[in-house]
Amino acid sequence: MKSGKTLSFFVLIALIPTLPFAWVGYAGHDVHLHLSSWMEIRDAWLSGRFWPGWDSLSNFTLGDPHFDFYPPLSFLLGAVLSTILPLRIAPAAFVSVLTLVSGLTMYEASKAFVAENDRVKAALLYMLSPYLLTTAIVRFAASELMVQAWLPLICLVFYRMMWNKDNRSLLMLGGLLGLSWLTSIPASIVLLYGLGIVAVVTSIRRRLVRPILGFLIAEAIASLLAAFYLVPVYVEQKWITPTGLSRYSIREFMLFAPISTLTRELFTVSCWAIACAGIVLVSIHALTRDRNRAGNEATRTWLELALVSFGFQLPFTLPLWRHLPELSSVAFAFRFLMLLGVALPLALLGKGTRRSLRLPTYAVVAIMSLMPFLVIIRAQIPWRTYPEFETMVSRWAQVGKHGMPEFVPRGVIQPTAPTGIPAVTVLSNTSTAHCSADPQMRGPALTAVQIDADGPCQLRLRTYYYPYWHVVDESGKLLTVGRDGDGLILVSAPAGKHLLTLDFEARSSLRTAALIVSVVSAMFLGLAMFVLTHVRNRQYERVLAPVA
Repeated sequence: MKSGKTLSFFVLIALIPTLPFAWVGYAGHDVHLHLSSWMEIRDAWLSGRFWPGWDSLSNFTLGDPHFDFYPPLSFLLGAVLSTILPLRIAPAAFVSVLTLVSGLTMYEASKAFVAENDRVKAALLYMLSPYLLTTAIVRFAASELMVQAWLPLICLVFYRMMWNKDNRSLLMLGGLLGLSWLTSIPASIVLLYGLGIVAVVTSIRRRLVRPILGFLIAEAIASLLAAFYLVPVYVEQKWITPTGLSRYSIREFMLFAPISTLTRELFTVSCWAIACAGIVLVSIHALTRDRNRAGNEATRTWLELALVSFGFQLPFTLPLWRHLPELSSVAFAFRFLMLLGVALPLALLGKGTRRSLRLPTYAVVAIMSLMPFLVIIRAQIPWRTYPEFETMVSRWAQVGKHGMPEFVPRGVIQPTAPTGIPAVTVLSNTSTAHCSADPQMRGPALTAVQIDADGPCQLRLRTYYYPYWHVVDESGKLLTVGRDGDGLILVSAPAGKHLLTLDFEARSSLRTAALIVSVVSAMFLGLAMFVLTHVRNRQYERVLAPVA
């Protein structure tokens, strides 16, 4: 296909995953959590702020700081789409854009491994791969879907770094992994262990240290680029309840584990089918390829990647899940299926593979790709009874909304309904005869308190406490704040008439230092890429000069 026709074809294919959004509305488990966050950022932009920091409507107006803990890139893309498009179609547009990017990146990445006339097929197989569709329309795991959009490029530069001694690819791998850390922590941990194991195996097989050393250097570059986000999150996670996300055990979603909840049965079985069918197909095409043709290293790499992806679905890897650092943060074994999604098109269409096996493979993949649509139709959330998003927004403005469970204060149980807690409570205090407090509200969110007290008194605010909260009086004087047993803010208010203002400002010397590290690292990475590109171009010129 010509480039214009190819792009138009990819655009049409990218509309297929949006069909459930047109039929049932807001498809996906987490669509409302993401859409509400996009809306908050959009509203912050319209009011002149770049980042909201605190989400005052979460946890039914108790709030949470998930904007400072959740990776920012998917939020930014969603907020842009929510700004330029009606909210109702923003999720579908998000899925369509990233599906299109997935096809373009696979089209580019496959150039090195498949014949020219098979590149569109590789892109099509990836755009409609079963797990990518599951991520988009069943789970609406927005950040994970975003990582999958450039995952083919990660695999391309990873391969070149290991086999071609290409320093530019090493730097590019560091940059792409850095973007991934800023997009999805679970997906980045999958890449850390998935690609890391393949690099170790390659180093052992080649008896060279370069593959694993290069990968570790790339991860170090990625960590430096994302330091402004990773360092504060790592240090400040002691304030939140990261285990709140793990409502299910890791074993529960592994292959052929007992399914405890009937409503998850079809989804779980579909993940098992995707894993089993994927590993069988990759293995068949890798083991039956023409050994006299070039590309053995690439085929072996995709097979190893698929085996790692499949292996983490098996119960015998449970000790790894329990003991490898941060692996348990992935939470769901099926997240490793993203690696299988890239391996299959490249193994199927690689140079030297048997063309006679392609048609049956296409049929199996097509059946597997229909399963996410079946899950949406039959077994997931009762979409027909879901209220319109505009109705949800109106309700949030009155009573708040459900928050993300991992971002409540440590030691606090997340509320599942409006709490009925007063906006401000004057606690009993024997040192004063009188203390009145008048809350100043913006919608259901508390923004300030007008007090009139004969002496010092203590107030409890209907807001979760985090160390970045500041309460100041009208002169700008900081007041002493703390938390009670329910995680709410306690304020030591002075005597007299004062207007106490709440201010959440996520600033610290640690965050500033981490930001400087990231900026300097990005500058050095850009300079290194420029120098290596310049040197490479000069080398090409010297080679081509005699020919000219």
